Amino acid sequence: MAFTSIVFSAEFRRSNPNGVKAFLRAHLAAARWINDHPDKARLVLATRLNLSEDVAKKINLLHVPLNARTDPALLDQTQQVLLRAGLLPRPVDTRRLHDETLLAEVLKETR
Repeated sequence: MAFTSIVFSAEFRRSNPNGVKAFLRAHLAAARWINDHPDKARLVLATRLNLSEDVAKKINLLHVPLNARTDPALLDQTQQVLLRAGLLPRPVDTRRLHDETLLAEVLKETR
């Protein structure tokens, strides 16, 4: 299972909704391309990291969710790890951590 989390501050989202939507469109297009062309994606990654073609062929690419939605169960699991590690002082309502309004608008455009 892959975990996607795209984070913007609330202030940035409010002041730059078109920029956020442009980023989301680019992210969704990249996710589609990676999933549709895994061999080419491996070569791009290998080139960026200066890896050999043999190493590139062995790269295990995660399946990137095509809708970029955040899985609430994974947020809850991550929160538990952070609490146990002492990195989060107290639990938070994970449903309040994200707003998918702009993502929903972008996803409607592609239908």
